Amino acid sequence: MDVQFVPLTGDHIVHLQSWYREDDCEKHLGGWDYIKNLMDLQQRFPNRHCFVALHGNVPRGIVDLEVNDDGTAWMSLFIEPSQRGQGLGKAVLKAFLRHPVVAGLRELKAEIEQDNVASTRCFETAGFEWREDPSTTEGYVLLVHEKA
Repeated sequence: MDVQFVPLTGDHIVHLQSWYREDDCEKHLGGWDYIKNLMDLQQRFPNRHCFVALHGNVPRGIVDLEVNDDGTAWMSLFIEPSQRGQGLGKAVLKAFLRHPVVAGLRELKAEIEQDNVASTRCFETAGFEWREDPSTTEGYVLLVHEKA
């Protein structure tokens, strides 16, 4: 599955808003406010990278990456609700692991809600492993991808 990444721009925001239904918007990535704030975060902080994942030149996902000075990074992934359950999340994650912004990192980390089995499975199939860490946010699990 061919996935390409482009930096998040204002042109994408209008398209991304269409992904949110009223009953869905608080469940994923902190809701619509989180998505709206991504552009501001990437402009204010040079260690913040927000990408739109394109499949067939259509925005189908968002990857948010916060790079730390120690060679690790926190990431979040959001896949368009109508595209979930079709392997797109796994394809986006695997493609992102080859992205130049990830090249210098030694470890990617993601916190996922404990009851979000589909996301957990998606990250596991892309090579992320469970990690116990007392600082993990309550109600979440930590999955880590270590680069060799």
